[in-house]
Amino acid sequence: MNFAQWRTRSIFFLTLLIHFFTLSNGYETHEFLDSSSMYQIYDTKSYNDGTVLLHMISGNIANCYKPELYFRLIYPNGTVNSLNIPAKQIPRFNFCKVLNDIIYQPNIKVWPFEPNFVYVTYLNSSGIDASVYGLLINWSGKILSNSFIDKATINLNGIVFPPGPLYYSKGNKNNGFLYVRKQNTSDIIWSHYALPTIQSKQSIQLLRKGVIKGEKAKDVKFFGFSQFANGFYLILARSYDHPDVASFDLANINLRIDAYFINANGIKEPVPNVIYQSPVRNLNVTAVTCGIDYKGHGNSCLFYLSIKESLENLFGVRIKFRSNGATTMVKEVPALGVTGTPELNLKSLVSGGYLFTVRYNERDKQSVYGYVLNATGYIQGKWPLPQPISTTARGQVFDILPNGTIVAVTKHDNNNFTVMTSDFPKSLIEGDVGYFNPLIISTYPSLNGTIPLKATKLNITYSEPIAISSQNISIYQYFSATGFHLLRQTYPASVGFTKLSSDNKTLIIGAFDSTFNKPNSSYHIIVEYDAVRLMNNGEPILGIQDNVWNITTENMTIGPIIVGASVVGFVRLSPEGTEKFNSLDEKGKLNFMNNLGKELAFIVPIEGNRIVPLNRYQEDQKTKEKRILLAYKIGPINNNTTNITAIGESPEGIMNDLQALISHGGLTLVSKLEHTKNLDYSYGFVRKRDIFRDNRTQIILFAVYLIVVLLLISVVYCLNRREKIETKIGVVLKFILALVTFVFYTIHTYEDAKDVERLALASVLLLILPFVIKLSLGLFIISRESKTNPAFHVWLEKHRMITFFFTFLSGVDLDAITVLSSKLEESLKAPLSEKANKQIDDIEHVGFFLKDLPQLAVLVLYYIMALDYGIVPFFALVSLIILIVYVIIWRLCVWCIRRRKDRRLKLSRVSSDDLLRESPSSSGSSWWKKLSPRFMTGKGDSSDDLLRESPSSSGSSWWKNIISKPGSLLEKLGLGRLSKLFRRKHTVATTIVDESGHVIGELSKTTTKTPHEQMTISPQHGGASTSQRGGMTTTSSQRGGLKGPQRIIHKDGGSETQTIIQGEGTEGDEEFKQQIVEEEKEKNDK
Repeated sequence: MNFAQWRTRSIFFLTLLIHFFTLSNGYETHEFLDSSSMYQIYDTKSYNDGTVLLHMISGNIANCYKPELYFRLIYPNGTVNSLNIPAKQIPRFNFCKVLNDIIYQPNIKVWPFEPNFVYVTYLNSSGIDASVYGLLINWSGKILSNSFIDKATINLNGIVFPPGPLYYSKGNKNNGFLYVRKQNTSDIIWSHYALPTIQSKQSIQLLRKGVIKGEKAKDVKFFGFSQFANGFYLILARSYDHPDVASFDLANINLRIDAYFINANGIKEPVPNVIYQSPVRNLNVTAVTCGIDYKGHGNSCLFYLSIKESLENLFGVRIKFRSNGATTMVKEVPALGVTGTPELNLKSLVSGGYLFTVRYNERDKQSVYGYVLNATGYIQGKWPLPQPISTTARGQVFDILPNGTIVAVTKHDNNNFTVMTSDFPKSLIEGDVGYFNPLIISTYPSLNGTIPLKATKLNITYSEPIAISSQNISIYQYFSATGFHLLRQTYPASVGFTKLSSDNKTLIIGAFDSTFNKPNSSYHIIVEYDAVRLMNNGEPILGIQDNVWNITTENMTIGPIIVGASVVGFVRLSPEGTEKFNSLDEKGKLNFMNNLGKELAFIVPIEGNRIVPLNRYQEDQKTKEKRILLAYKIGPINNNTTNITAIGESPEGIMNDLQALISHGGLTLVSKLEHTKNLDYSYGFVRKRDIFRDNRTQIILFAVYLIVVLLLISVVYCLNRREKIETKIGVVLKFILALVTFVFYTIHTYEDAKDVERLALASVLLLILPFVIKLSLGLFIISRESKTNPAFHVWLEKHRMITFFFTFLSGVDLDAITVLSSKLEESLKAPLSEKANKQIDDIEHVGFFLKDLPQLAVLVLYYIMALDYGIVPFFALVSLIILIVYVIIWRLCVWCIRRRKDRRLKLSRVSSDDLLRESPSSSGSSWWKKLSPRFMTGKGDSSDDLLRESPSSSGSSWWKNIISKPGSLLEKLGLGRLSKLFRRKHTVATTIVDESGHVIGELSKTTTKTPHEQMTISPQHGGASTSQRGGMTTTSSQRGGLKGPQRIIHKDGGSETQTIIQGEGTEGDEEFKQQIVEEEKEKNDK
């Protein structure tokens, strides 16, 4: 049975079994059929949850020594569990003692230990070396441990007495239990034990032990009870045999009653506190019960005293004393008329007052009479059960449940036994207003009042100033249809969720957001004893009992709803829970997640199918210890529902409730259930991040950033165009995108990549290896350029810092080096060689396939495999996609443009308009001589006709006769003015100079209003002739050889640029020609 069910059983048969019972004279009865007629009821005990434990014995004298234990567990749902347990650990003499043909079992005593255990004490021997042992048995009938408790009590005649009593608190297991026995006739030995736990292998553990001397008393009687807070009280009544005295003489008292407090958490020896003494001779304590004083005066005891063994003059004494032993009240109560020699018993009632029972033992049965006394000790009436109860049981015939219900069991024929239950009438105390605590004036909400949904505060107002103490305040939800009580929250008053008003008279109780989450639902609040104390004397005071402070949440409807809405979130296991989870196989892990989801639904509470595991889990890499994250989906409400009847029924509401319940897990039902107790309370329930919902601001800023970068680059580009500076804007933009992607990918690798363990190594390698390789290549390219390119070396000396900076960034993208020659601003005009640019371009082509695409694959896989997805990996993925798309489009555009230019150049070379003719002033041979005869067009045509007039050429061009010469074809056609326009030219001159400064050729460019352009290089001392038409260029070389480096000086207005070329003699004609063509082609491309 799980913890959540224990509140259900506290109502016992009054609610759950009402259809089984017949009501008769204020009590209910139920008949049970036993499995055998040979067993008799010997004793009756009960548990906190309302389960009744019947200790049975064999009624067959011939078979009563059989070493077997017989129990019947009657559960609150009306079912009976029969346990017949072989117990060979217990010697046979314990099981049976026959007196007057009646079987007794005095040496075996049974105690109901919480939760779900039966503890049996017995003697291991009947000799003088006898000891008391304890057998721990669970509700399944399995013997868990067999432990030594103490030596047995043996009198001077060698008679071994049965095991002594155990005192324990049903509400505070941390106190353990106290075992008490006599030694000789007057000394008392007590032993304090811890209850069995899994850590102790289900064995009891001795905490400490002590002896209280009898001080030469003629007789000593003792009685114990648990102080709920932190210990036990032992009440010792010592009887002496002093002579009669006329007046009270402390030196000649004949009865002294002392109270000893044994602190469960202390080490000090208990000291006696005298609470009552009398000089009357032969005064004996016949019955006693003690409990908590209702008015905060500490403890209250009711003693019934008699002279000698006669009960004719029985009278009562009510005594109050504080925790420090100071007696605050001694008051006699009326005598009870009891005849004969019955056994008397007193029990305190949780509803206030006492139950006084008188038991007469007869040969074949016992008759029990019960009377209810009020809190002052006066008779209020008979108990609500039959008067008397006749039973064959020789032990306790009844017990009182923690909720105040009395249960008695009798067996009246061979196979049937009857269970009778009833509630005691609540006995109001003077000054009480309905809380059965006279110190409470009022509460918010009031008794049977209404509280708003999601309320977080409740109040209790006392008549005197109070101080917060250590015991629990609990809130339960009650389901009237089933009688089920669901724990919503419970915590010690001292943990910080409670506070006091300024006058210290009002206790303000904090409620979690998840507690009052159901409209029109019933709740009740329980305040335990010692949750608060009186400020003036420090004494613990009573709280509020179960089923007293009942309240209802307001009735309201929230709607309409979105049926399709659902929420995905995560819970995290504690280190212990993670270890348990990892020890399971895959099937076991799936079952664990499924059961955990059902328990989470149970504690909200909602339908079990609303919280569904996604069967996905991963380690949380952000914690030092290994902790597992589990994913769950909170589904929408039923499709047929048109309105939400509770805030907690919407997925959002359920998520908030789970967050509150788990984050306060130690104070809610989360810590009690089998699977939820494995959760990490500090994590709570975390919703899966939605990129666009949770990061709108970051996404907008990211988009603005990209737009601003593009605008700035565009502005710079336009300004440079205006100044006629040709910038490499495409390369710059690619580099910026690569840099942004690198930054996000680096942060993602450091922060998030380890969340998916299978991708962590790949993410790191794809970050480090490309960076190292590209950085190495970048350093190599810069170093080589510095050695082989004089112009770059000169530029490098002037711009070292910016070169080093971009060289380092080449680890991100090698085009960082290209940016140095981008001409984006004055310092970025590095004269990189074509070879360097080509190598960079080739390397980036390879990097696109070996770095960019694998990184894209890793980021996509991370998106698929990760339980949660943050903004950084999202930006990394988006940036990389933008970069890849841009690179593909950019390279395609460049490829298309170059292909188009190459095609136009090829066509221009075979056009008759672009044919070159050999110049008479040229000497030597060149490549074009071999081709010129194939392109001669008519009589008298020579190369001089195809060359523009230059200082070294006296010929004239054929087109002048048609266009610009006086008497030309245009003038003859009456287009003289147009002919004059052709003569208005703008000339750009380019001069070729050798290493020694001699002019070896000229290049002129003439521009007119016609769609015709022509540039001519007039060779001097050998050289090259170049003709350009319509933007297309053809070059021929006619020189005796270029030796050494040559310079081409280009003048356009006031500006001058120089290009250095290498001459290699006559054999270098082909290379010289190709270089000229490529340089002009590059200009055309730009």
